[in-house]
Amino acid sequence: MTCLDDVVCYPSTQYAIYNRIDAKKEHFLLPEYGHDSINVHLNDYVMNWLMDTNIKVSY
Repeated sequence: MTCLDDVVCYPSTQYAIYNRIDAKKEHFLLPEYGHDSINVHLNDYVMNWLMDTNIKVSY
């Protein structure tokens, strides 16, 4: 996940890391968040990724 309003871990550094990963990946952009605790929905995304499911993430 990349929070586009993050002034601690700038999005450009997050993109650089993401682009270096040579594996199946998915990028979630969160334009309204900065360097916040965004773990509200993170567990849903992680579980879907780990279990290769597509369970609707609650908003």
